[in-house]
Amino acid sequence: MVHVARLDTAAVIWASLCAIHETKDYITIQRGLFELRANEGSDIADHLTQLKQQWERPNVLDSPSFHIPDIQFKTLIALSLPSTWDVFMEPYMGGCIDVIETDPKKLMSSQECIGAIKEEYLRRKNRTGVPPQQTSYASSHSLADRLHNPSKPPNVPSRKCRNCGFTNHVTDESRWLGQPKCTKCGWFGHTATECT
Repeated sequence: MVHVARLDTAAVIWASLCAIHETKDYITIQRGLFELRANEGSDIADHLTQLKQQWERPNVLDSPSFHIPDIQFKTLIALSLPSTWDVFMEPYMGGCIDVIETDPKKLMSSQECIGAIKEEYLRRKNRTGVPPQQTSYASSHSLADRLHNPSKPPNVPSRKCRNCGFTNHVTDESRWLGQPKCTKCGWFGHTATECT
């Protein structure tokens, strides 16, 4: 309030607040974009949203000197992801100078690329049944803690499913919930008479 106490109109107040709080330093704006990195276990969807917001900042300045083209932003997206995403991103990147590109994946815009990454992130998350940040407690607990009680991580609730017995999800997240369980092989989705 110290910056707007003596101002009369909403327009003047807004102009004052913009002058104080908006970043005008291009280095600061670019640092936010070029240094944003996702780690293993990060929420990739959230990371991509933050990256897109950072990309919009220099482009809003509407200066050709500071504009970051879509193709460069697509490269920044690939570089900001953990190394486990390199194989997935390879078909979307690259190209040769003086060669007309015909590969639809390489011709994708950054928006389409973000959509493909989010889809892959959800697929990976659903495949394991556990969000990436919960797939391993080893990285979040010290070696001494894990050696002290190797069977269960400290302060981490049990994730054992009462339906199938697996420990990578809880009962409510079980993909086999409500499906018949075969008494012959012990698997879900069929009965003993249908078991091969």
